[in-house]
Amino acid sequence: MPEYKITYFGLYGRAEMSRMLLAHAKADWEDERLTQEEFGAKKAAGEYPNGQVPILHHNGKQMNESVAILRYLGKKLGYYPADDDELCWSADATIYTAGDHMTKLMGPIFTKDFSEAACETWTGVLKTFVGKMDKQLAGHGKKFLCGDKLTIADFMVAGTIFSSAGNEISAIPAEWRAKTKEVMGENKAFHAWFDVMKAEMAEHLANRPPAPF
Repeated sequence: MPEYKITYFGLYGRAEMSRMLLAHAKADWEDERLTQEEFGAKKAAGEYPNGQVPILHHNGKQMNESVAILRYLGKKLGYYPADDDELCWSADATIYTAGDHMTKLMGPIFTKDFSEAACETWTGVLKTFVGKMDKQLAGHGKKFLCGDKLTIADFMVAGTIFSSAGNEISAIPAEWRAKTKEVMGENKAFHAWFDVMKAEMAEHLANRPPAPF
């Protein structure tokens, strides 16, 4: 039995940030991907806390809530160090800053609204979000979002970017994704971070099953 198991759908979604962390840590883990039918049956049987996924299985327990899972794994595997209060604060602050923007960037996939007006709104959110992250990175001049060390904040932001705007088969239209390159061209520090994360996660990105988001 693997030490960790992530249960989610055959999508990236809310599980991808924890999958990335586990892959980067080279942890002993299993990636359980459910069909909608399998999830429905297991939910009806009361298998999951609050009837939701993703679920982390560890030490005989089932843990829900995606950011709480990420933070737990970060503590266990060194990306949210308990002995560095300032770094943990920075990671949490970045996650809270990013959270609302992340939801909005994924929103059109669920609403299937790819109108011109929706594109304009989406691009505005992208510019605001990337601008904030760029300012943070440029401010300290370090490699990762919170400094010299890779943290759970990097996995959260990368999990969303590489699943939507940076996903070549994303449900987000290609012309929308092209705008991401334009925005990155205007935000050099964020673009550099994106390239760093692409290199850090190269093996995972090359081997993960394709998904629209």
